[in-house]
Amino acid sequence: MVVIRLARAGTKKKPFYHLSVTDKRNPRDGRFIERVGYYNPIARGEAVRTWVNLERVDYWIGNGAKPSPKVRSLIAAARIDQSRVDEPVAAEEHDEQVATELTDSEETAADAAAEETQAEEAEAVSTEEEETAPEASSEGPADDGATESSSEEEEPESESDAEDSGEEEVAAEEAASQDEEEAVVEEADQDSSEEETEDTSDASTSVEDQESESDSTATDTVEEDKDEESKDKDAAK
Repeated sequence: MVVIRLARAGTKKKPFYHLSVTDKRNPRDGRFIERVGYYNPIARGEAVRTWVNLERVDYWIGNGAKPSPKVRSLIAAARIDQSRVDEPVAAEEHDEQVATELTDSEETAADAAAEETQAEEAEAVSTEEEETAPEASSEGPADDGATESSSEEEEPESESDAEDSGEEEVAAEEAASQDEEEAVVEEADQDSSEEETEDTSDASTSVEDQESESDSTATDTVEEDKDEESKDKDAAK
């Protein structure tokens, strides 16, 4: 049978005891299986009076080992001391847990409030749009023109500058196209004037040719008449 009991050590009048796990048949200070603590009844000052490895004690008790009455009292005292040591740690952990829960709850509350304000703002905007829509429809096209002019006035300066530059480019392109058209028209006028001069010169040359031909024919007829008259005179003689 396995028991947990005290095994004496130290010197005369200075006892020191080990908590030994051993067979019941072994002598008190004889062989042991494991030492799971110690007990110093003459501890003074900062010296530790009792130390017990509660984890190993629970293990051996769970496997059927039986502690002696003195060892049982020492184990109970060690458990009380351990609980006192663990209480501040547990309290600190509890406080930290509570603080984290509070911060989480505050964050959730803030998020909920922000969502509510956003929803209210969205509702206000929608109601304003609904109120302004009938007024805009009743005012007619004149109001539409006014709104368009106002919206155009509210456009950024960058857009107006871009439009001005675009208009200047369009005007330059139009001017260039007009210059090209004028050049084409001038060339057409020059071609037509050259053709007219050529036609007039051709007509004048044709008239001169006709006149020279008529003059030559007239002289020929006169000469023929003269020849006939001379022949008639010769025949009369």
